[in-house]
Amino acid sequence: MTPKGSGVSIVGQNDAEVAYFGSDQNRAGMLRLGNAAGSTMLEAGVGDHGGELLARNTTGQGGALIGNGDNGGFMDMRNGDGKAVASLAVQPNGGGVASVCYASGQVAALMDQGKDESGTVQVFAGANRMAALGGSKTGGLLNLFNMKGKAVFVAGSASDGTGGILSVRSGDGTQVVRASAEPAPEVAVYSNDGQQKRVISAPTPGTAANAPATPAP
Repeated sequence: MTPKGSGVSIVGQNDAEVAYFGSDQNRAGMLRLGNAAGSTMLEAGVGDHGGELLARNTTGQGGALIGNGDNGGFMDMRNGDGKAVASLAVQPNGGGVASVCYASGQVAALMDQGKDESGTVQVFAGANRMAALGGSKTGGLLNLFNMKGKAVFVAGSASDGTGGILSVRSGDGTQVVRASAEPAPEVAVYSNDGQQKRVISAPTPGTAANAPATPAP
């Protein structure tokens, strides 16, 4: 019995503790199991937001952590260096988020609930986001980024209709090609500064299909 509470400790060979059941330093319940050498392999207790379970591998670093955070439950899968390389958690909006990380712990891919209750998927190269796939009220949307974080390719369902739209952009994010399906199929090619464009429109009934394109105002 201590001022912090009481517990039962079971000792194996070489006086190494292999099991403990009792109170932790905060007077909450705790269970700890160890291997023959006394290294803790499994630990269950109470954190700031509820119960927690930590399972370690033989190095004492990797394993899995299951617990509760600010918004709900979470789970981390850790490598031999103790870095979380796969995680599941609850977002502030109540939706879920799943992430896969490099060995360093840097996020490599992220999947979560985006706006309008649609899922989003993001892919990273180092700290830079390279691709994003999501949804909107009108349909899907794909963004590809350069290493500066500028979107250089955007495709999806138009926000003002149901047809598809595509935008190709320069390294600084300036649109140089735009194609849309509605209200009539059209492709526009822009100057480097984005101030001038040439438009190719779908032929209308009664006109030649190979009519030359004309500069747009």
